[in-house]
Amino acid sequence: MSVLKSRPGALGLREIFGLMPDHAESVVRYYEAVMRGPSPLSPGERELIYSYCSALAGCHYAHTSHKACAIALGVDRRIFDVILDDFEAAPVPKRLKPVLRFARKLTLAPAVIEPADAAPIFAAGWPEQAVIDTIVVTSLTAWINRILNGFCASAPDAVHVKAGRNLAKRGYIPVALEVRRQIADARAKTARASGRKKKLSASR
Repeated sequence: MSVLKSRPGALGLREIFGLMPDHAESVVRYYEAVMRGPSPLSPGERELIYSYCSALAGCHYAHTSHKACAIALGVDRRIFDVILDDFEAAPVPKRLKPVLRFARKLTLAPAVIEPADAAPIFAAGWPEQAVIDTIVVTSLTAWINRILNGFCASAPDAVHVKAGRNLAKRGYIPVALEVRRQIADARAKTARASGRKKKLSASR
């Protein structure tokens, strides 16, 4: 159930985007840049960071959909069976582990991040851009986790899995275009309702 009195039923991400019509499309296009744009981190690795940090933050909605996306992009599904309970035992590529450790600390203890936390990433052979992108992906994840949890967003896991697979196949731009159409339809509906109300008032 939603936290909003005006929308007491279940809210999904599309409905939430409808509550922020002035910038929702721009947010999704930013996702495309962050999650699919040029980076030393592959799209699958970025989706793994996103899903892992969402799980750490207790956001089932984002974790489930982006887990499905990461797996569809080639990430070993066994990672997700182990990583929360035993990080070291998870079959994460050795070079990627310091990236995930940094993302984990930034998620759970952001106030105590220090330069030494990034050193293992450089030692593993990553360029500086990988550190930058890890910070941006982790921070974007924290934002959407709070949006989804704040609104008490919910949907069946099957919906999350389908959405994640679609993201893997098509990226975020189709979502941005869908959000644009959704907002345009809502505005048109509001305008029609306002017009009918004005005509009714004028006829009295």
